[in-house]
Amino acid sequence: RNKELFLRTNMQAKDLLGRLQLIDGHNDLPFRFRQLVNNDLSKLDLRQIHPQLHSDIPKLKEGCLGGQFWSVYVDYNLFGTESVQITLEQFDVARSMIDRYPDIFQLTLTAEEGRAAFRNGKIASFIGVEGGHSINSSLAVLRNYYRLGARYLTLTHNCDVGWATCHLTDESTKELTDFGKEVVLEMNRLGMLVDL
Repeated sequence: RNKELFLRTNMQAKDLLGRLQLIDGHNDLPFRFRQLVNNDLSKLDLRQIHPQLHSDIPKLKEGCLGGQFWSVYVDYNLFGTESVQITLEQFDVARSMIDRYPDIFQLTLTAEEGRAAFRNGKIASFIGVEGGHSINSSLAVLRNYYRLGARYLTLTHNCDVGWATCHLTDESTKELTDFGKEVVLEMNRLGMLVDL
């Protein structure tokens, strides 16, 4: 009886997810490529199940995922030009991964493109930058990340940046500096989500 209930509920959920687009707001798979295979996408075929990964194509399909924000993450201990370089490398990994599986993923820059990808049976692939340290306190870098496909920026990760304090800060005043407010205003102008 429990098995029948499970199977019926599972079928109902899959039917619902076939009609309504489920979007996951954060996936560290590009960073896992960096950790496991030094960004060499040829060394991990995502069409296969990989127990060491939270995500691969079979898992994404089984979960009826309709959209994904691929996170371009750089360790929060890295700052300056090094964090920008590694963030750019992570963009390359995310976009190369999307390009490598064009029958599965579709680079998505707008909400309408996301809906179109879902209608076409593909996983809408958005990109987000996890950590304000990755912009090296530069609005020009932020704008270029947007041009590369970033549609959100996490202001802080697990550390303060020069213009914003993170949730772990013990200080009684958590705030954005004037420059931090400029970052948020520029993100609003561009159409980027502010991830807290």
